[in-house]
Amino acid sequence: MSKVTAKLINQTQNRELVSQLHLAESFWSRLIGLLGRTHLNIDEGMFFDRCNSIHTFGMKFSLDLIFLDKTMKVTALKRDVAPGRMTWPVMKAKSVVEVASGSLNKMNIQIGDQLHVGH
Repeated sequence: MSKVTAKLINQTQNRELVSQLHLAESFWSRLIGLLGRTHLNIDEGMFFDRCNSIHTFGMKFSLDLIFLDKTMKVTALKRDVAPGRMTWPVMKAKSVVEVASGSLNKMNIQIGDQLHVGH
């Protein structure tokens, strides 16, 4: 897993969504992603830039997904993506945030919300 971390902030709602957002910046961190993990804590997530689809082959747990456009606005949300699945590409998306299954219900994110990845 990537050692580089940031925070995921919902600027529209002025609140922190994820306090430990792992940034998949290198070839290896993008390739490995969350493989090998048995779970993802509620305050954790993984950010993939230049990405509009993900797969969960080899995963041991389900994920919720946040798809963002080039301005970091939420374009799509996918809940409870089970292991062994692949999402269809979200054409307007330029990045994806993976969070623990069930997180989207607690975060109350809406399509169009402006998010920010940073420190």
